[in-house]
Amino acid sequence: MGPDRFEQIARHYASLRIAVAGDFCLDRYLEIDPAREEVSIETGLPVRNVIRVRPQPGAAGTVLGNLVALGVGEIHAIGFCGDDGEGYELRRALAALPGVRLDAFLTSPDRRTFTYCKPLLVGPGQPPRELERLDSKNWSTANWCKPNRRPIYTRPALTSAWWPR
Repeated sequence: MGPDRFEQIARHYASLRIAVAGDFCLDRYLEIDPAREEVSIETGLPVRNVIRVRPQPGAAGTVLGNLVALGVGEIHAIGFCGDDGEGYELRRALAALPGVRLDAFLTSPDRRTFTYCKPLLVGPGQPPRELERLDSKNWSTANWCKPNRRPIYTRPALTSAWWPR
């Protein structure tokens, strides 16, 4: 494919309507200044001081963000987050992206928001160095997966988000 053909295709991105269905997670980057390291008086262990927190959508949210960067006109997020602080951050980050619709992105009180917490050592003139990641995942079956429970995704929610009335 040559540059002319690419431009011809890319010109139509703004008129596209795309749905992204999948596992949305929150990527939370903790920027740590190694020069501010202390020792805890309670435990004697090193204390790493966070100087900046950067939350952003991850997993399916990364795909959605890439579509936004390409200039796709309307993107529907189909997934869920937990009814927790991380879910609030994820929903807020998704809502801030231009063209993103959250009508079919549900909040579940039965699940935690899947979160990757990524501590990064940041020093002047050096690339960030990632430390051990801290993950928050769902390890048990959700109540909505058990018999006699309403599923988290309902046809009316998807229908109203995807097709105009």
